[in-house]
Amino acid sequence: MALWRKIFGFIVVCALLFFVSLVVFLKFQGKALMERKLGSLFHGSVTVGAVGYEFPFGINTTDLNVDGLLFSPDAHVRGDLNLFSVNRWGIKEVELDEAVLTLHPDPQGVLDWHPNSSSGAKPDAQVRSVPALPSGVIKKLVVTRGRIGFPSHNADEAMRVSLTDVELTAFNISLGSGDSRVPFTMIGRILDGEAFSGPNQFQATGWVNWQKRDLLASAHVAELRGNMDVSLQARSQSNQLTVTGNIKAKPSENSPGSEAKDALSVIFQQAQMAVDLTFSFNTLLDHWELRNIDFSGNLSPSVAARPAAE
Repeated sequence: MALWRKIFGFIVVCALLFFVSLVVFLKFQGKALMERKLGSLFHGSVTVGAVGYEFPFGINTTDLNVDGLLFSPDAHVRGDLNLFSVNRWGIKEVELDEAVLTLHPDPQGVLDWHPNSSSGAKPDAQVRSVPALPSGVIKKLVVTRGRIGFPSHNADEAMRVSLTDVELTAFNISLGSGDSRVPFTMIGRILDGEAFSGPNQFQATGWVNWQKRDLLASAHVAELRGNMDVSLQARSQSNQLTVTGNIKAKPSENSPGSEAKDALSVIFQQAQMAVDLTFSFNTLLDHWELRNIDFSGNLSPSVAARPAAE
């Protein structure tokens, strides 16, 4: 029995020394480690504020900033022992709170996830080459209270859109060059844009394989005033994106244009028309433009706009 107590005590002491060593290591080397590893991942400048230890194999950071792409004041990374390695990853779960993701087109107009990329390829239907990334998989990514800014590829910037209050969950995100499907679910609100400037809720689910530029997703946007409802399905194969959907809209119960601030609602309210339209268009997944949209469906006077029966 005494021998077992000694063995147990030895194990406890070793475990304590190990975890104390991790705390000390992160205190003095954690900031440089995270900036170096994340910099190699994003191919750009990465800075973090403070780095702390989370039991058993986790790291928390403040003010994570990927220059020009991502900022999160509070980030948590959990994994295995490889998480603390210089050249390997071992990430199981990443949580980003109040993260702000801003996507930009590169000089050729291609949607770019790497802040300092200098690709010279022109936008076309071919799949773009992506720089090799460290191997590994993030099994789960969770974003709470996030914000995502999508660029406009139209010359007039009319379709620049931001999502706010984003709650995003994604799985099996590859950190290497191998292709894989990344399932995701997301909810949030459209903060700005020409179609929805009023209170609304955005929901999306599906999967994306960015290496192959493949996508299969469905989305739904409902204006909380009940004046407009949009559902869509998006499918991309080798960067060829096809979007189909439906728009339902009705005028506000108040006077025409009294509440609307966005272009579509103003048109529908002033015309006092009820709308039930299907639409479709083709574009590129990494260089999407809203052009040559096909519409079909019904436009009819709303109940409020119909003359009273004699």
